[in-house]
Amino acid sequence: GAILNDGGDLRLTRVAMRNNRTIAPSSGVATRVVGGGAVVNSGNAKLTAKDCLFMGNTASGGTSYAFGGAIGNVSNSVTVIEDCTFIGNVATAGTISYGGAIGNIGSSQLTVTGSTFQGNGATGVQPGQQAFGGAIATRPGTVSTSGSSTTVEDRKSTRLNSSHVS
Repeated sequence: GAILNDGGDLRLTRVAMRNNRTIAPSSGVATRVVGGGAVVNSGNAKLTAKDCLFMGNTASGGTSYAFGGAIGNVSNSVTVIEDCTFIGNVATAGTISYGGAIGNIGSSQLTVTGSTFQGNGATGVQPGQQAFGGAIATRPGTVSTSGSSTTVEDRKSTRLNSSHVS
């Protein structure tokens, strides 16, 4: 991916993140988990994205799973998304895929306000492989959405696996 925010405070304003890739290597040591095609927010980090475009980003591979084609929010981290657009982002793995646009994993918190999700997808490599959350998937974690203009139109239905969604 383009950015690793490990324990920091990252603020993106009016940034376009296009065609970034986090891909497991095809040879050598197998990668168990792949996430965050554009941004990985990890280790109690905070990410704030405002008026940004995330387009055509990919998290691909992983022997266990792939998550967050555009953003991987993991390990007790916090992400706040405001007035952003997510188009054509993909998470795809050989086993299970989570969150075509955003994967919110490991007790992290995600807030989305006034944003648009269109044409994102979580897909398996082979037919019958599990995929969850074309736009957003969370396990475990918290997702809050608000704003009358938050729109989700994705290739796979959004499945939120969390104890709290408001």
